[in-house]
Amino acid sequence: MKTSLTIGLLFQYLWLFVLGGEQLSPFKDDILYHINWAGSNVNLQQFQTPGTEYNSEDTIIMTSANNEKYSCTLPSKISAEKSSDGSSEISMSPVRGLSGLFKSGQCKYYYEPFWTYEICHGKHIKQYHEERVNSGKGEPTKIVLQTESGYKIQLQSDDSKGDIIKTTEYYLGTLDGKVNEDGMLIGVEDVAPTSKEEVPTRNTAGVKTPYYAVVMDGGTACDLRPGVNRQTTVYYICGPESNNDIFSVTETSSCEYEVVVLSPQMCNLPLYNVERKQVHEIQCIAVDDAPVKPVALKLQLEEEAPDNSRVRKIFRPSIQNDDEPKQDDLRRVEVQKISTLVDKSLLNEFLSGSYCLRGGTGWWRFEFCYGKHVHQYHDDAKLGRTTVSVGTWNEQEHKEWAKLKTSKPRTYMKDEQGDTRVSMVQHFYGHGDVCEDTGKPRQVVVRMKCKKSPASSHSVSIYLLEPSKCVYILGVESAIVCGLLDSANAEGMLKHEP
Repeated sequence: MKTSLTIGLLFQYLWLFVLGGEQLSPFKDDILYHINWAGSNVNLQQFQTPGTEYNSEDTIIMTSANNEKYSCTLPSKISAEKSSDGSSEISMSPVRGLSGLFKSGQCKYYYEPFWTYEICHGKHIKQYHEERVNSGKGEPTKIVLQTESGYKIQLQSDDSKGDIIKTTEYYLGTLDGKVNEDGMLIGVEDVAPTSKEEVPTRNTAGVKTPYYAVVMDGGTACDLRPGVNRQTTVYYICGPESNNDIFSVTETSSCEYEVVVLSPQMCNLPLYNVERKQVHEIQCIAVDDAPVKPVALKLQLEEEAPDNSRVRKIFRPSIQNDDEPKQDDLRRVEVQKISTLVDKSLLNEFLSGSYCLRGGTGWWRFEFCYGKHVHQYHDDAKLGRTTVSVGTWNEQEHKEWAKLKTSKPRTYMKDEQGDTRVSMVQHFYGHGDVCEDTGKPRQVVVRMKCKKSPASSHSVSIYLLEPSKCVYILGVESAIVCGLLDSANAEGMLKHEP
């Protein structure tokens, strides 16, 4: 209780300082602040930007209950520039802006515990589920049944076991006959809005977001509403770092759905860009051998992030032979079920870095983009996403790491037939963000392991461990990668033919 009160008072004093300084910028709701614990022996000049200035006269010395001192400086000048409404930058309508995507028919997938959703832009959206219903030896067969209401059930025996895989699917909407050969929506005016007021918005993850809506109707007949077919409204919003992926799927009423798609094409239309408020940093520099961040605050944050704190208590610095989570940590393993219908296309997207695996259940979640990076992140409705780089990919650095005696880029095992196969490869990702505890960049070893699950042969288990401070292990386990691992060379580098 004393710890929480002490930290609370620290922020309250800083708040009063901000409000009381006549020479400082007013503390308003539309200006967001974030405290950056900058460390010690830091020069304020390094934080100067064209829109933000720091002056020593705007500094106050803060002391925690543990007598830790910090010199905290509020930005003296904050850029008041506002984003343009884009009225003079409009070059095309959203119909034309999405035409290239609709012409390509690019398909994307969204996974839930039971259903898999597939959207082929400009064509259709459907949901389906696969399950193994019985087993027994026999020749592979494929049977497609269609019920009276119109949805399909596909029965197919597994080549290896003769097990029957039942696939149930519903079309949630189509654009059949509504898109021409150039990807343009038929019957929709090719007119661009001229002001923000003409662009509709919706609340997406707490942010007011401009959108363009496309209605896909004519889906599979609705069992609960006779004579009515399923229908989906697809909201295309700006997603600069996405690849037209599905952000969310919601059934608003029986057989009526809303799908939000993050589209980089929408970002090319100025009026459809999201206005993001800039977050201004208050720089707090440690004084007189104080730690980078107050100890009490650090403990409080660790309590709010039980996954990270638990890993630090369970795991000790060790060699890299322990490649699986401990028993107490198994709850942190996240399983993503991947449909057999999309194995090949999904594997290609994963290896190109365009499809990223995400996991974690606490304050910090993590993201792995093959051949690109491993990130930890936390989403806040007001401040947006806070991202920590755990490691970034550099092929030459990985090759140097692979030469070390302590590394093990490739591991072998014997399969059921007695043949020697590659069971696991390890890749090194270095140059992450600097760790406040060690003063060194974070780094992670990514372990991709061939592991067959008795529950599902098309599942992917992922976990992130921290055996020592800011040194991580990311595990990716699935039967899907078993054939891929056999292409690994002595350095663990993979070869894959699309």
